[in-house]
Amino acid sequence: MAAIKQASSPPVADQVTRLPVDPVRADPKEGLSQLAALKRKNTQALSFQLGAGGYYGPVIRQYLEELVLLPSFRYVVLNRPDRTLYGVLDARQLTSLLKGSLDPDRFAQWLNESNTAELSALPSFTPAKDALRKDSETKVALERMSSLVVDRSKLTASMLIDIAAKVGR
Repeated sequence: MAAIKQASSPPVADQVTRLPVDPVRADPKEGLSQLAALKRKNTQALSFQLGAGGYYGPVIRQYLEELVLLPSFRYVVLNRPDRTLYGVLDARQLTSLLKGSLDPDRFAQWLNESNTAELSALPSFTPAKDALRKDSETKVALERMSSLVVDRSKLTASMLIDIAAKVGR
């Protein structure tokens, strides 16, 4: 039992650095004239600033419909007015919603008015508060991942290896 407790307390950084983790570049949503440049850059994420105003639903939908054709494009990043991270959405899920049940103008209105209640209720929304720091304990990472839908097999395997190493001593 002591081995399990000991294996669950080291910082998650040791496990995270072994995982294939790449930084994601988020490019800001600008005018429609910038869409071609984003496609050439193989953008990975499109960022929106809550409360900035000026977002227009049909243009957002056009952006997303074209960008999701890129294998590199995966996320929609929502930043607070002070430019700190508010949360992240899966780009493909959001695009699907905007083509179906979610009116693009309503989504733009939520962005323009910084309607965090509606935005955070969207499927696949992950709030910034659920982010892990590199110094988070493995136990905390597993608990957080357990509450989210994340493949935690590598963290679990690492923890089991640590347990086995400590028990074998």
